[in-house]
Amino acid sequence: SNNLQQDTLGQEHAMGRLFLNEDQWVQDVSPTVIHLAHRKKGWEPSDPLVIKTWVNDMCQEKDSKIRHICRFLKAWRDETWRDGGGPSSIFLLAFVINEYNVEISDYCAQLAHVIDRLEFVFDRPLYVPRPTPEDEYAWEDLRSEDRMPPEKRADFEEKFRVLKQGYHSALQAATPEAANAQLRRIFGERLPYDPE
Repeated sequence: SNNLQQDTLGQEHAMGRLFLNEDQWVQDVSPTVIHLAHRKKGWEPSDPLVIKTWVNDMCQEKDSKIRHICRFLKAWRDETWRDGGGPSSIFLLAFVINEYNVEISDYCAQLAHVIDRLEFVFDRPLYVPRPTPEDEYAWEDLRSEDRMPPEKRADFEEKFRVLKQGYHSALQAATPEAANAQLRRIFGERLPYDPE
């Protein structure tokens, strides 16, 4: 049974080398940098703490309500793409940070402003910090074709327009009950039934 166990381990090791190209993997991955697996590029440097620090700094600099506005967009995303495939959380968060208007104090008006700007998200870069071993101050554009193929971009743009129309129809609804029903269609059942 010991020989059988060694044979099995040997086969698993061979399969591991076949799929991971182990020698290259060991060369490519630095022990001092956090790495994430990428489907096409292999192992890429990534440090979630950098993003977290950046988000915290932006929320302190602008307004902590950024997180609340982002929660609405995430609820809408989860309701719209129930099987996944919608904009990533960091994409939505970076967008809200970029578009958040500190001069708008009303919560609903701020959400409307952010939603109105969403369809123009692809018109200019959407940067997040992405340090590399070569450049600790590097940034990444979340609109890049590698992250966002054209067909996905077209789907997002269409859904962004539908969100804008739906949200404005809720704001203009004839009764609180109609507004609440429309908002629940957009954001899902996370939004309570509470017309008042």
